[in-house]
Order: sequence, then C-alpha cells, then structure tokens
Amino acid sequence: MTLPGLRAAEAAAGRPAGACRLVPYVMTAINRDRAQAMQDAKQQIGFYFTVKVYYTILRFHGLPEVAEACRRALATFDVAAMAAAIPDALVDEIAIACPPDEARDRLAQWNDLCDEVLFYAPTLGVPPERVVQSNEAILDVFGTKG
Repeated sequence: MTLPGLRAAEAAAGRPAGACRLVPYVMTAINRDRAQAMQDAKQQIGFYFTVKVYYTILRFHGLPEVAEACRRALATFDVAAMAAAIPDALVDEIAIACPPDEARDRLAQWNDLCDEVLFYAPTLGVPPERVVQSNEAILDVFGTKG
C-alpha cells in the first residue's frame, strides 16, 4: 500500500512519520440521485482510463479489459460507452459517488490509505449546473461552517 510505503521511506530517511503527507485527489460526485452520481463519476473515470498511465490501477483491480473498451470509445468520443465500461464496484473503490447522507461514510474508506483527501467533482459530460451542485454538496457535506 502507498501510505505504509511512504511511512517506511520516511523512517529510512530519518524523517518523522507524517513528514511527507499523502493527499490524493478523490473524485466526488454527490447527488441525491445515486444513479446520476455514479454516471457522472463513471464518465470521468472512463475518460481517464483512455490514458496508459492509469492502466496500473486497472491491472491492480484485475480489469485490464476496461482500458481497451474506454480507448475504443474515445475514438468517437463516446462518453456513454466509456462510462458503460466502468463497473460500479470500481467506482466504489476509487471515488465517492453517492447521495449526501452516505458521503461521510464513503470517505471513511480513505482513512487508512492517506493523510487526507482533496475532493473534486467530475466534469466530463456533466452539465455545468450539476458540476456546481456537486461542488456545493461537497462543501455542505465535508466543509466547515465558521
């Protein structure tokens, strides 16, 4: 796992644990309509998996065929086909895509994987007003009110 490897490298370098913080971007699609949240996330994830640098994630999850399906769909920029190639279980592993009342529980899966996360809403094929709504939901669920 990445975080234990980072902690071991810190120790080997004589640095205190936590000297190098692991803070990944986590795609976060929050929508009262679970299916819409999943679809928004799948579209962005499908587009990412057209790029070879992300293939290691698919190999790790035992899904190398997903990359090929996404690359084929990219030839005609078929966003729906890219999304269709992404299994729900993969979205659950690498993103937060759910209604607002489940988002904090979904964030918990990242607790042992990193120090904290940076949230971002999917944008590919998502109407601007829904991107704004998702960003507002991220702030409502995870933000602090002063």
